[in-house]
Amino acid sequence: MMFKNIKLNYAYSLVLLALMALWSACEEKDDNKLGDEVALYSFGPSVLRGGQLKFIGANLEKVERIILPNNVEVLASEFDSLTSELIVIDVPDNVVEGTIALQVADGEDIVTKTRLSILEPITITSIPETAVRPSTVVTIEGTYLNLITEVVFSTNKSVTTFEEQERGILKVRVPADAGTGPLVLLDDELIPNEITTETDLQVILPSVASITPLTIKAGANITIKGADLDLAMSVEFGGSQIVDSANFVSATATQIVVTVPASTQDGTLKLAAPSTITVESTEALTMVVPVLSTLTPNPAKTGQTLSVTGTDLDLVSQVVFAGDKEGTVQAGGTATAITVEIPADAESGAIEFRTLSGKSVTSEAVDMVRPTIATMTDEAKLNEDITITGTNLDIVKEVWFTGGTMGAIVSATETDLVVTVPVGTNTGVVTLVANNGVEVVSTSALTILADVPVFDGFPSSARSGDMLSLTGEKLNLTNQVIFPGDVYATKFGNRTTEILEVYVPEGVTIGEGKITFTTYSTDVTESTTIDFQGVTPVVDESLVYFNFDDKGSWWGDGAVGSDAAESLDGNYSLLEGAVTTDYKGFFFRNSGDNFPAAAIGTNVDDYYFKFDINVKEALAAGNLKFQLGDYWWTYGPNATTSEGQGNQAVPVTNGWVTVTVNLSDFRNNYGWGDRITDLNAVGDGGFGLAWGEGVTNLNVLMDNLRFEAK
Repeated sequence: MMFKNIKLNYAYSLVLLALMALWSACEEKDDNKLGDEVALYSFGPSVLRGGQLKFIGANLEKVERIILPNNVEVLASEFDSLTSELIVIDVPDNVVEGTIALQVADGEDIVTKTRLSILEPITITSIPETAVRPSTVVTIEGTYLNLITEVVFSTNKSVTTFEEQERGILKVRVPADAGTGPLVLLDDELIPNEITTETDLQVILPSVASITPLTIKAGANITIKGADLDLAMSVEFGGSQIVDSANFVSATATQIVVTVPASTQDGTLKLAAPSTITVESTEALTMVVPVLSTLTPNPAKTGQTLSVTGTDLDLVSQVVFAGDKEGTVQAGGTATAITVEIPADAESGAIEFRTLSGKSVTSEAVDMVRPTIATMTDEAKLNEDITITGTNLDIVKEVWFTGGTMGAIVSATETDLVVTVPVGTNTGVVTLVANNGVEVVSTSALTILADVPVFDGFPSSARSGDMLSLTGEKLNLTNQVIFPGDVYATKFGNRTTEILEVYVPEGVTIGEGKITFTTYSTDVTESTTIDFQGVTPVVDESLVYFNFDDKGSWWGDGAVGSDAAESLDGNYSLLEGAVTTDYKGFFFRNSGDNFPAAAIGTNVDDYYFKFDINVKEALAAGNLKFQLGDYWWTYGPNATTSEGQGNQAVPVTNGWVTVTVNLSDFRNNYGWGDRITDLNAVGDGGFGLAWGEGVTNLNVLMDNLRFEAK
């Protein structure tokens, strides 16, 4: 027998058989003296179907027949054994469970008190030893197979409809997606018994004998030969490129013809059976790569086209020039010729031609032409145009003058370039910068005719009321000093050939800007960039969410200051004293209390975050942590990142200044994560200011935390 794993109650039943027989003997026996009367002492109430059933008693030779459940008669002539003390009979197949009646000649029938139980042991004696194809019929032999209601194949494929079913034989069709493995038979019990075969049913899979050709071009056909190939549901190429059977060119049991996908990579093939089990080929495909013959012109010009000849060029999907600059393959190419548009910023060097298979070929070096200078205007005043002649001047993107100034290009052709000389330019050479970054320096100098002051340097920052003490040469030529916002200086100190003292006027535009110096002859020069500090006014009161006057209550360890001598416009937050912990909360609110989230919503990129601050003692460690729900922006020496979030020492400001940053610089994950995109994301979360990542002494005043439209 082929039992492997039987989950059923037969063992319990067999043990109970003997116990119940003894119980029946006690139940049926009559200890009275019987004389000639027929008596039944016991019988085996549990019996195997087709097995023998014994009755023990007295005067049993008078029993003419036995009526088994469901009126199955066994005549005395059919008894296997008959004595006065014992009757033995074979249990017919059509007997069911129930009580038994013994019919006695000239007497009353004896009916058992205990019901007859039929035991039916299901066994498997054989399954096919050779491999079978899916969808074919297999024969299972055994006992009591007529009780089976379900056969489960490997890969958990169930069959409940059979081709033929008898007590000793069961014929079942193999599911199309069944795999090799044991069979599990289930009967019709409420909790089905499971009978598992001892050996596996072998299910045939596709097999690959050969692949031709092994070196192949994407888009061409390959032929796979083997056995049972009609079972293949798909072919997987290298690079996880899968072709379903519906897209095969042709398929039989011995041959598959299939087109190689465009993105196929080198590698073996995998054929998938309906069971999803795959069979891998021993041979591997090698994908064809293009062959380059010529590239013209060489040298080539950025922004123009490059003609390429060779073989299998229709496989080229990407062309990458030196400098990792990608060109564009123009439409209309063939296997032997393609045209590529050269990117404007391509550099000289080898060019890589890539295919969808992940392979590539590299060309010889292709040089990119450079601008050349033939002639250039010898001298000019500031803000005048000069003309440069030469070749390839149409690929010039920038013109730089001595003094670090960049001129505005007025017009450019292949042979002529017109550019304006900017204020701040000094006498010297001119540098042309091509689109690909190549620089060409003039061999002659441009003479600047302007007679302007020459300054030694400028401060990095300033604020209204500061006196700037500037040194240099020819400073006495200065007529007007104009600050950002077109604000003219009206207050000066010393004015000599080597010293110019000027006061920063009120109304200067806050932020980075330059000072313009004009001479009495209307020549002009400029300063380097200076950060003009100060307080910008509140533009929209409805976008202020902390002002410590009328924007609602708050909690935290910060104090409120009201000293009129220190105040900017009423009360302010006073952050002072030693900070000895890595975190300290100064002021917070939540639940949308006076928070203008709805007014901004998803228009985060269109707004600044601003606050007014007066740093009376420089911050040497730690950072101020501004919170908007789950989003943070940090300011100070230990700030989260350098991307608009500080990461710098905060010096003494010498009064109130306004700090301006992009609202989109707030990030989740405590300033390390993703940018905020919707101010409504703050929700009911807290918003305010804390301290972190450092121990320091604070003496900082703060006011007017707000948003402002750009």
